[in-house]
Order: sequence, then structure tokens, then C-alpha cells
Amino acid sequence: LIVWTNIRSFIKGSLEALSSVDHVVSKEDFLSFGKKRCRYSDQQRDQIYSIFEQYQEFLHSNGMWDDCDRILSLLLRLQKSPDHTARLQWSKVYVDEVQDYTQTECLVFFKLCGIGNLFLAGDPAQNVARGVGRYFRHH
Repeated sequence: LIVWTNIRSFIKGSLEALSSVDHVVSKEDFLSFGKKRCRYSDQQRDQIYSIFEQYQEFLHSNGMWDDCDRILSLLLRLQKSPDHTARLQWSKVYVDEVQDYTQTECLVFFKLCGIGNLFLAGDPAQNVARGVGRYFRHH
């Protein structure tokens, strides 16, 4: 659970991951996150990242995707299809329990309906995965 939370929250599900060339936060960048962003020690983060690399190799060698890959694919498709996104701009979207979504998942909401048509509600004290909600609490 600790490893998956860090993969989902930081390594693959963060805006830093989305903006990187391979859409994954590098080990160096993951290790440089401050304690307010990621509460684990450098040694623990090193272990987390090593397990992540094994996990990525498993996914790749078996032709599999995870939830973060699905969101990335959706974002890249939306980016290539501005006409589709523009048609959805009129929609009003209300998202509750936002503390349980990653940064990239929230970006999908913004892409689909625009900032003025999106209402996000949540309580970071109730997040399911601690790493996900910590970003919203401290930024």
C-alpha cells in the first residue's frame, strides 16, 4: 500500500510526472521532495522507487497498464483532440471526495469542463491514501 500510494501520488500520478519526458518522476526528483510533500525518509523513498522500477518492468514486459497509465493516456488523447474538449466546456461538473484523486485525475476534470465549470469538494483529513491528500493540504 505504501509503494502504490507513492506511485499513484507522486511517481506516476503527479503533475511533475505528467510534465516529464517519460511521464514518470525520476528517482532523483522523488528523493528531493521535501518532508511536507512526502513524509518518508530518503532510505525509504529509495526502497519505494526500487520496487516501483520492478513494478514498471513487470507491467511493460506483460503489456499491461495501471490506473496511472490509463489517466495519462486519456490526458494525451484530450490534448490531441481540442475539438472534443471544447464541446464539453459547457458542462458543470461537481466532484466530491477530491482528496482521493491524484493531481493528474483532477487535471482530467479541468480539461473536460474548464476551471469555471468545475466545483471540487473534499476533506484532506479523510483521504483514503495519505500521499494523495497531502498535496492538497499543503499547497
